[in-house]
Amino acid sequence: MNLFENPFYILGATTKSTKQDIVTLAENKTLEISAEVCSEARMVLTNPRKRLRAEMQWFTGLKTDQIQSLVSMITRNKSDLIYWFLSENDKKANNEIFTGFSLLDKANLASFALDNLDVSLPIALDGAETIIQILASSFEDLNATTIMNDINDCRAESDFPKVNDINLIEEEINNLKNIYNATIKKIIDSFKSNNMITLITDIVENSTSHGTKNSPILIDDVVDNYILGTQKFLTKEESNIKTVSTKIMEAAKNSLPDSTLESMCAMLSKVLKNWDKIAQPIQVSYLSRGMTHEASERTYHVVRRLIVELYKTYNKTDLASKLTDLANEVFIEVISLNEQIKSDKNFFAKFKDPITTYKMPDKQSAQWVKDVTFVYRQFNLTLLSMNPECLL
Repeated sequence: MNLFENPFYILGATTKSTKQDIVTLAENKTLEISAEVCSEARMVLTNPRKRLRAEMQWFTGLKTDQIQSLVSMITRNKSDLIYWFLSENDKKANNEIFTGFSLLDKANLASFALDNLDVSLPIALDGAETIIQILASSFEDLNATTIMNDINDCRAESDFPKVNDINLIEEEINNLKNIYNATIKKIIDSFKSNNMITLITDIVENSTSHGTKNSPILIDDVVDNYILGTQKFLTKEESNIKTVSTKIMEAAKNSLPDSTLESMCAMLSKVLKNWDKIAQPIQVSYLSRGMTHEASERTYHVVRRLIVELYKTYNKTDLASKLTDLANEVFIEVISLNEQIKSDKNFFAKFKDPITTYKMPDKQSAQWVKDVTFVYRQFNLTLLSMNPECLL
C-alpha cells in the first residue's frame, strides 16, 4: 500500500496508539474525510492480524516526533525525499537524517520515494539509482525476528496482542518483496530507453562491484525482468551480427578492396556495440552469480569464426587483430570466454604493427559513403540495429 493509504497515516495514529486512541482518532477524522475511509482504517488497526500488514508498511523504529516530522515533510514536498537519499549516499556528508530508522523503515521510505519520483527532474536518474540501491540493501538485511520484536515492543505499549508466529512476519516480508519489485519496475520503465539502460547498467555494476560479488535479490529481480524485456532485441541483433559476419567473409572471398572490408567491419563494430550496450548488465549480473550468458557465447563464436577466417584464409591480419580487440571489449565480462580471448590477443600482439583500437573510416570521404551504401544494400539492415535510441 502507498504510504498515504496506510491506516496509520489516514488516522494520524502511531504504532503505540491504544485501541481507544484509534477509535477517537477515527471519529475526529470523519470531520475531514469520509466516514467510510475512517471506519475501514479503524477496523484494520484494531484487528491484530490485519494490523500487521499496516505495521509492516509503516515505521516501527521511529519515535512519534520523528514520524510526525517525516510525514510533514513528505506532505509538503515529496521530491525532498530524493535529496534525503542522495545525502545519505554521500559519504562526505555527515548526515544523520536517517538516525533511528530500522532497516524496514528505510526500505518502506525508499519504496515510497521511488513511487513518487518525478523522472523529469535533473537528478532523477542519480536519485533513482541511489534509492533502488538503498531499498535493495535494506531489504536484503531484513530479519524476521528483529521485525517481530520491534512490532511487539510497540504492541506492548498499545495493549495489542503480540505476534507469536514468525511465519506471519515472513509472509509479510514476501508481500513487501512483491511491492518493492513492482515499485522498482514502475520507475525504471518510466525512463526513456537510453536512460533506462544507463540506470540498469549502473545499478548492476555498482551493486556487484563490477561482477565481483553477489547483488541483493531485488537487483537480481531487476535483471531478470530486464532480460524478458530485451530478449526480442538481443535476438534480432544476434541475427544481424551473423549476417554482417557472413557478408564480410563473402567480401574477403571475392577479393573486395580493403577499404570495403574495413567499412564492413566498422558496420559489424556498430551492430556488436549496440548489442553489447543492452547485454552489458546481463553479462555483469551473470558474472556475479557464476552463471553463463549463452547469448554472449554464441555471439562471440560468430565473431571469432570471422577472425580466424580473415587471418588464416585471407591473410587479413590487421582486421583480425582489430576484431580481437573488439571482442575483448564486448565480452570481457563473460568469464567462460576470457582464456580464449586472452590467447587470441597474445597471438596478435606478436605482430609488428598490431592495431589496438578500431576506428571508423573518415565519414567525409567519398569512399566511405560508397562502401557504407554497399553495406546497407548488401546486409538489408533494419533501422533498429543501427539506432541506439530504438534499442528497447
